[in-house]
Amino acid sequence: MSDPVRIVVDAPGSVDPSVVELRDGEGVVLGRAPDAERAGLDRDVAARMISSQSVSANHAAVWREGDEIHVRDLASRNGTWLRIPPQLTVTLPRSDVQLRLASGVGQTRKIDEPEAPRYRTAEEFSPGIATAIREWLDRHDMKVRVWVEVAAKEAPLGAIDLRLITGDRVLVQSTGTVDERFHELIAPIARFVAAQNALYAAETETRGDGMILASPELRGVHRRIVELAKQGVPRLVLLGPSGTGKERLARAYHRYASPGGPLVTINCASLGRDRLVADLFGAEAGAYTGAQRTMVGAVERADGGTLFLDEIGDMPLDVQPQLLRFLDTGEYQRLGAVGVSRTVDVKVVCATNLDLRRMVAEGRFRADLFFRLGLEVVEIPPLRQRFADALAFLESQLLGEISALAALSPDALEMLRRHRWDGNFRELVNLVHRLPRDAAKGSLDVAAVQRALDAGALVLQRESSPTPALATGAWSECLQSALDAYLAQGHTDPATWSDVVVLIEQYLKPHAMVRLAELRDARGVDDISIGRVAERVKADRGTVLKQLRAYFESKR
Repeated sequence: MSDPVRIVVDAPGSVDPSVVELRDGEGVVLGRAPDAERAGLDRDVAARMISSQSVSANHAAVWREGDEIHVRDLASRNGTWLRIPPQLTVTLPRSDVQLRLASGVGQTRKIDEPEAPRYRTAEEFSPGIATAIREWLDRHDMKVRVWVEVAAKEAPLGAIDLRLITGDRVLVQSTGTVDERFHELIAPIARFVAAQNALYAAETETRGDGMILASPELRGVHRRIVELAKQGVPRLVLLGPSGTGKERLARAYHRYASPGGPLVTINCASLGRDRLVADLFGAEAGAYTGAQRTMVGAVERADGGTLFLDEIGDMPLDVQPQLLRFLDTGEYQRLGAVGVSRTVDVKVVCATNLDLRRMVAEGRFRADLFFRLGLEVVEIPPLRQRFADALAFLESQLLGEISALAALSPDALEMLRRHRWDGNFRELVNLVHRLPRDAAKGSLDVAAVQRALDAGALVLQRESSPTPALATGAWSECLQSALDAYLAQGHTDPATWSDVVVLIEQYLKPHAMVRLAELRDARGVDDISIGRVAERVKADRGTVLKQLRAYFESKR
């Protein structure tokens, strides 16, 4: 008796493929409820059930005659798909066979999505999206062409057309044989583009409020806040130094958490106890000295919208229980309206530059209030940890006919990069106001900029000595070049673990790849044989391509 041939049968929704073994003269009917008699075959065949809603009751038949395998689709709804072994024709001489019942395009496989695009300006958005898609498809071993085109130009036949919010289009076209995986990968790409369009729109609106969003650090914080708002998270605490943009980020949250509703702001540090309670919950006429008429509180005015409690860390301890009670029950009473409770529906955002956790430990802030407010806690990094935002602001400010950034000498810019920025954006804005309006390109040296900084400093500082170079040696040079590229993109010396991750992932790894492959003289990815590099450094092609592209982008 001849050896059996394995028929591997796959179907959408099935957990594992089914395996059928056929010897000469044997056959099988495959389907969700197979009936061999109704299959209409002129031979005796067995029945094999395939558990999938996409498979027809009688879907396909397979039988063997000598050294030939025969496959017949039995008028199924979704077709029968055959994977042909390499170098074999469709007549199928005796060999293992793999079948797929129903189209593979509609299968719900868990597929990742492209990484977040790298861009700082509107002009870089479209190329950044295209690069992210190209790198992702490269990692999936898909031979494609990805490029940006203006909206008015007609897309070539067969290209996938992805519309961007900027009016551009990203086109994706296979340059090899199109298999079902290509179409499977288009769905996550479309979701990725839709998400990036929405994020771009949100960033544009926040920039319209006057906020600089250039650094990856702040854009990541903004993205998280917008996502929390869209998810309907009702309470949010923003922690960060003064001048880091907490109020504008609260406005971004409100825009998506309470669309169409009011945004009402209360500064908890600017009012005494009675007046703060009255401003929050309202007061009846005569409830306190000077209350000549009924006052509607911020809580009531914010009904259907968002209440922003700025400087929440300065709220008096004896007011905090009333706020806690309101958050617990949704009810409040106007000052002087004993026994008359009211209810509202509001989202609550709080902000402070104080360390609330330490205040709780020291008994200066109620722990139960912290936990009630802090459904989500978002920390805003100081300006010294996101110097790309400072660069973007300097570039946007004119000194006569040139930007403040263009007026700085390289040494002066490096001094600002290493500055502590204790006043954050307020200190930066004041610095620009002090710079001469008639400055020429590169004319503002270290001394001139230091004088402008000292004019508004609490403590006079001088430029710190430059960071000493690393020891000599090939790998020491590699580490130093990675750090130099990191700083050149607007980052400051790493101050948090997330900074270290960015330095390693986006700069050190690409430079290490170039060092391992000894490619320092290459001008771009097109000059390099990716396959040879992958073999040399013992890495897969997708990793090599990703790291080399990141390296050359960091050198621009």
